[in-house]
Amino acid sequence: MGITKQYLRYSASAVFGLIASQKANVTFITLRGEKGRYVAVGACEHVFIWDTRKGEKVLILQGQKQEVTRLCPSPDGLSLAVGYEDGSIRIFSLLSGESGITFNGHKAAVTTLNYDHLGGRLVSGSKDTDVIVWDVINESGLYRLKGHKDAITQALFLKEKNLLVTSGKDTLVKWWDLDTQHCFQTMVGHRTEVWGLTILSEESRILTGSADSELRAWNICYIKEGENTSEGPQSKKSKGPLGEEQEEEEDVEENTEERILRCQRFGSIMREGRDRVVSLGTDRTRRFLACHGADSVLEVFCALSEEEITKKMEKKKK
Repeated sequence: MGITKQYLRYSASAVFGLIASQKANVTFITLRGEKGRYVAVGACEHVFIWDTRKGEKVLILQGQKQEVTRLCPSPDGLSLAVGYEDGSIRIFSLLSGESGITFNGHKAAVTTLNYDHLGGRLVSGSKDTDVIVWDVINESGLYRLKGHKDAITQALFLKEKNLLVTSGKDTLVKWWDLDTQHCFQTMVGHRTEVWGLTILSEESRILTGSADSELRAWNICYIKEGENTSEGPQSKKSKGPLGEEQEEEEDVEENTEERILRCQRFGSIMREGRDRVVSLGTDRTRRFLACHGADSVLEVFCALSEEEITKKMEKKKK
């Protein structure tokens, strides 16, 4: 008896029962005046808005043919920036669910999106190694920053200064002066890809995570006008996150033409997770840090002040 091949009568149709797709991140959004209730997730080419209390889908932001790779809500909570596999970026209104702005500048998938604190500018990074700063109000690109040699993993604006800090799979963390659109400092203290980057303690410290179990902390010291910066790099001793003295490593390459800040290795935090960092995030006060690893482990840390560190060390001595 021959094979009937009855399976040929069936062909692939639409996907059903989809909650979220793998490539995009998940982010909380403000909807209907409520915070901490609704989340936005990428779902193939669309974006689903879920009510976490009821477990219901409340809104669908219709996409086109390309899969969603990155999501970022605006600071005012009224819009959502969506990056796609083909490098395009669309900004949706969370009130109407419609897309009014589209940016096209990347040649590959968008890997990171972030607004500045006012919501007037948007920075995007891509697998094409470029970083682009967009003017959301005028719906245009401001400038393209080149310097990384591999995919961009994170890009963050500084609130107090017109600066941008980026990280990439090329193991580098770069500081950019947005007034002159050039890189004035490169941090080279990682041996593997830098997957996570966040700012702590009122923009006085940054934390980076890579493929190992070590989170590296860096002190940010802004250089005032007229300050003598002719001293060469020196090996110094400093107190680590737990107060222990340790030798600082020289992990920074600087452009001496214009020094805006010093960024020096401060210490390390060892994670329990063994796999690479997926993402680093902080609360609004930037006091609490959450680290999500590829092994599905979420670790939460608290950034102590100098007074709290001193008290803790005194208790240990007793």
